[in-house]
Amino acid sequence: MSCVQKARKYLKGYWSAAVAVEFVSMAVGLLVPLASLSVLRIFGLGAEEVVHASDLVNGGWIYAVIVAALLIVDWLLISPIILGRQAFYWGIASGVGVTVFSIFRYYSRNYIFSLRWRLSRWLYRAAYTAICMLPAAFAIATTRAIRQSGINTAFGDVLMLFGTVFGFVFFLFGLIFTEILMIRTMSAAFLLIGEENDKYPKRLFRCSVRLMRGHVVREFNLFAGFTGWFVCCVLFFPYFYAMPIFSTVRAISIGRIIESGAKDDKRGKARPDKAALEDTIQVPAFTIEAE
Repeated sequence: MSCVQKARKYLKGYWSAAVAVEFVSMAVGLLVPLASLSVLRIFGLGAEEVVHASDLVNGGWIYAVIVAALLIVDWLLISPIILGRQAFYWGIASGVGVTVFSIFRYYSRNYIFSLRWRLSRWLYRAAYTAICMLPAAFAIATTRAIRQSGINTAFGDVLMLFGTVFGFVFFLFGLIFTEILMIRTMSAAFLLIGEENDKYPKRLFRCSVRLMRGHVVREFNLFAGFTGWFVCCVLFFPYFYAMPIFSTVRAISIGRIIESGAKDDKRGKARPDKAALEDTIQVPAFTIEAE
């Protein structure tokens, strides 16, 4: 049975709820960007305008204030929805009954957990992006330096051409490697969802990185198989079919990794994730059906 067939099996009886969850997630996700455009229009700024860093210092500080305020609103408003959406699919994959209202569970319970989790993800993404984009930044900076130096020789033109091409290639590879590295933090959400204590787990993301060790490439290949599905999502309506399946497949796959790590920890094996799991994370229950 393929992963898509398994996801369809798990989603049986939950399709209407899954579509509603995706609709709510999309609506809330668009709320802040649309609000930001409206606020910027009120202050005479538009999305098509370019605001340079020097403009922020010379009287354009209102733009920075608006953007910072809207980012904070996005963090406070949408973080529980994002984590609640993952909790919804985790419940489906683990055989726990869920409803549409499961997406709102972190507005009332462990709200701070969702904020800390998303902030940590932002910090990890910022660090990984900065590292992975260094080659692209170097190539672009080199090309710009050659252009500003005024070298009008054939050799200089060739250097600028190669710098531009390599800068674009390094940029694309930087995006891909950033997403590959972010897979290492993917299990953090599901470890947090299964946490029953009122205290935020220690070393949550460190535990996720160690738990995902040896599984990153396989998970990337699994998710890359949905590329064609995501391309079809530009037609909008296939989104409400593709995303529930993808999210369920992801929850099932991560659940297998978590359960495997928990079993090895119980056996007392000297695994690299044992130290992080011990006395820090309450591994959520997850049942895998026989193949």
